[in-house]
Amino acid sequence: MSLAASQASAATISGTVVGPDGAPMRAVFVQARHPGMKMTVSVLTDNQGKYFVESLPAGDYDVSIRATGYKADPKPGMKLSADQNASQDFRLQTALIDWTDISIYQGLQLLPDARGKQMMAANCLGCHGFQSKMAAFRHDQDGWRVRVDFMRARCTPRSVNAMVSTTRRPRM
Repeated sequence: MSLAASQASAATISGTVVGPDGAPMRAVFVQARHPGMKMTVSVLTDNQGKYFVESLPAGDYDVSIRATGYKADPKPGMKLSADQNASQDFRLQTALIDWTDISIYQGLQLLPDARGKQMMAANCLGCHGFQSKMAAFRHDQDGWRVRVDFMRARCTPRSVNAMVSTTRRPRM
């Protein structure tokens, strides 16, 4: 079978992705996954929020989006015939951003410009990046204090001790 013949009998999924306010969302990943073939095709939405997943073989697809800070219900089990043009729109909802979803650079942009920020970036994040150690656990203030005290005891560089000495216990 030639490529032209196979594309003529290929399916397409298209649609529009809009944000919570109804405005088109640019640069959202739309993924069409064919579990039986273990194949995933990812495309980005254009400036008008439109996307086109073309040249898909017939079968069942799970269609979903990926956009940091947003979520939408996935659309599982979309059945496509060989030459079908299917439409699936998504309306995004705001979602919490997980530290594992962002880079160290992005995380630093989110942290307030307060005392210790640059020292933490220079001395801590190389080993304890957001994606690895820091994001893996959730702690209350006392839990973080225990971890800081552990690092204070294990790490002797003056910069680490200077940074953690700014941690104050709230008055009770």
